[in-house]
This record gives sequence, C-alpha cells and structure tokens, in this order.
Amino acid sequence: MPSIQFYPSSAYLSAQMQQEVAAIFVDNFTAAPRYENWSIDSSLEYLRSLWEKGAVTWISSEFDSNQSIITGFAIGIIINKHTQSHEPQLLNNYAGAFYLEEIAVSRATHGKGIGKKLIQATLSDTQNNYPSYITRVRSDASAMVYLLESLGFKKLNSYPATKGGVTCERIIYCYN
Repeated sequence: MPSIQFYPSSAYLSAQMQQEVAAIFVDNFTAAPRYENWSIDSSLEYLRSLWEKGAVTWISSEFDSNQSIITGFAIGIIINKHTQSHEPQLLNNYAGAFYLEEIAVSRATHGKGIGKKLIQATLSDTQNNYPSYITRVRSDASAMVYLLESLGFKKLNSYPATKGGVTCERIIYCYN
C-alpha cells in the first residue's frame, strides 16, 4: 500500500527524489498517447521552475526491500495572475485558487489507485484553504478525465495548447 507524503518546498526533496520524479514524468509524457518531447534534463528544468515559483509536492511511495520507491507524484501551486504563462488567460479568473499543475504515476503501478490517492491527498490538504481547486488535463488522457469526473470535478472550459512539442486540446476542471 503506497504512502503519500507532502513536501511544502523542493528543499525537502533530495536530488535523488527529484530525479525519480523526473523519470516518472518523462515515462508518462513521452510515451503514447502523449508523445511529448521530454528528457530527464528538460523535465527537471521544468519541474524545478515550478518549485522555484512555490509549487508544493505530494509523493507516493512504497517500500521494497527496505528501500523507498517513488510510485507517483502531484505538484500544485496557488494561481497568481500571469504566473501560469503556458496556460490561457482564463486561469487569471481563478487567482488565489489551488492549481494541480502535474500528476503522474509510474507505469509499473498504473491502475492501482495511486493517482486517485494523490488527488484525494491534494484535495484534503488544500480544500479548506483556497476558494477553488483547478486542474487541466489533455483530452486524450481518458483515464485521467474519467478519474477527475468520478471525483466530482466539473469541466469549465477547453483550449488548444502546446506543451513538450505537442499540440492538443486541454480541458480545465474545477472542484469546489
């Protein structure tokens, strides 16, 4: 059973943990159906840019042979006007909301409920402190779309976006 740990800043994430998170990120977003153009270095640069802006992190891990193995992560940040430069201006309407920026689970543990546990942990830890909770997902990520909707997220809008070298439709969801 995975445990979920909250990290209020990147200062609490060791270089090894950051590498493991980046590896999960690359594995999830460069493979089908996303095919984005990420390497460990480019994903670390991107993730570190989030942490430098004040993003917080939840890590899912399991113990195997007395060693902790990261099985997934979620990264979120409070929306401030104009800080989400890769997102449409409509997110500016949600300044002060908590924004789930990234979530990924290691491919070896897909389908085991880790993504759901990560989202539930982020909701539990942030729900009472922010007016709303916003996230966005690619429309072709059908498992994530299903998960968000099953947890009570409502679709707000959609827009075309380019990330990691790939353009696709993004759906913005809100949880109140």
